[in-house]
Amino acid sequence: MNDKRLVQLSERVREAKSAIDEGDPKRGMTLMKQVFGEMARQGVESAHAHWVMAVACDLAGEVEMAFHEVLKSIELDPLAAPFRHSFSIVVGRIRGILADPERPEQDEATPRLYALLSRSGEADVGAHLAMVRYQLATGAVTEAKALVDAVVLLNPADASAWQAKAKVARATGDQEGAVLAEAEAAAVAPSEAPFGSTTVGEA
Repeated sequence: MNDKRLVQLSERVREAKSAIDEGDPKRGMTLMKQVFGEMARQGVESAHAHWVMAVACDLAGEVEMAFHEVLKSIELDPLAAPFRHSFSIVVGRIRGILADPERPEQDEATPRLYALLSRSGEADVGAHLAMVRYQLATGAVTEAKALVDAVVLLNPADASAWQAKAKVARATGDQEGAVLAEAEAAAVAPSEAPFGSTTVGEA
């Protein structure tokens, strides 16, 4: 790539960053798509460009695209701290979306979002249970049972995991298993200390 084209691309990236900073991430995305088009024609890659696109996508609410773009930036430059920070932000955003109690259980985006976290080793208990709820709601009871059993095995002190296991057990007609899972959930659920109680260190 000649110096003139490089300067033009750099200016376009700066323009996209300015749009993002001014609260217009959609315009930033449009500009970055133009940048990627020119980069593809020139046969070049830029970790920084993918990161800028990831930020724009995240702020525009396009979390799936943001995930892919920030992951690409890390692949190209694994040691860049800003890229890894942005990755953590996007992962947190996706986890929050999946764990939202108001989220429809049959939301078609759930498997895609869950797959992003799972493939990258970033799926937490909340993400796993969101997938369990989706599987139950769509009739994939066998898959839901296998997943929730794995979650409980790895997170035996998580009450929400046991509650999900109880729900799956009832869906399979295992009433005894549901009762046992509910008892486990109650046993590991955090309890509030009584008013005026003291800790061991204060006694």
